[in-house]
Amino acid sequence: MKQIKDTEFLIIDFETITPKGRSPEPIEVGLLRIKQNQIDDKASVDFLIKPPDGLHLTQMDTDQTGIKEEDLNDKPDALTVLKMIDKSCAKKNYIFIAPNAHFAEIKTKYNKPQQIKLW
Repeated sequence: MKQIKDTEFLIIDFETITPKGRSPEPIEVGLLRIKQNQIDDKASVDFLIKPPDGLHLTQMDTDQTGIKEEDLNDKPDALTVLKMIDKSCAKKNYIFIAPNAHFAEIKTKYNKPQQIKLW
């Protein structure tokens, strides 16, 4: 059986905006890797994400996150960022930790969404 000290964890956390009448949209994702019970700064990254066209940050969004709309203007969209993360993470057998995630939507190999309860 694999011991915790030999397990690599990846903590993933999103900052989102929630436009009225729409689902939350990510504007930032951070990943922190824990390897051999230590934070691995070399593999910990942060990406800013440009929201879809027509969605704008409110002053409350900026107050909560410190992110300004102009910080996102030249950033990639969510799909591009998530594909980069997926490609990178596919190389390892990480255990993912997602703070504040009550559920997640995943796509199966048949590309059918499923909701899974994390707790």
